Amino acid sequence: MNAIEHSTAQRPKGKPWTFAEAAEHLGVSVKHVRYLADTNRITTFRVGKRARRISDQEMTRVSREGV
Repeated sequence: MNAIEHSTAQRPKGKPWTFAEAAEHLGVSVKHVRYLADTNRITTFRVGKRARRISDQEMTRVSREGV
């Protein structure tokens, strides 16, 4: 099991990622994750009026393809 599979194996399948969780998983800053989302390099969805999340499927794609 590689690091990506190990990290995602601990999460419930399908649970959306916060920007902080995604940043930690990818080894980048939260600011960089926000930049990636703002420039449409990572697809996000809204939870309520302000909060954004990253789908588990999108994080799998980003982990495999890189950012």
